[in-house]
Amino acid sequence: MMSGSSSGARGGPVTHVNMPVGSITTDEGVRGLGYAWSLLGSAWFEEPLLCEDIPGHARLAADLDIPIALGETLGSRFEFAAYLRADAVDIVQPDVMRVGA
Repeated sequence: MMSGSSSGARGGPVTHVNMPVGSITTDEGVRGLGYAWSLLGSAWFEEPLLCEDIPGHARLAADLDIPIALGETLGSRFEFAAYLRADAVDIVQPDVMRVGA
């Protein structure tokens, strides 16, 4: 999904988010899409790397001005804890059917 804005049902602006979901590398994210989407005003950068790449997400979170969102592919509270300890995520999105409430 690309970034941008459009008119909502009531005529107000709607902010679009992007979802590369593990489809780019850290370098591409920092130099390319993540930076461009932050300039375009995206609300967040969703799962830009493979879910196993905690250090890569931490580098992106440190280098970009756009919040990093992830979590739907994580399977336990322990995986979330690892991301939080590494400052690798700004917005957590757990799948409660997978990890529980």
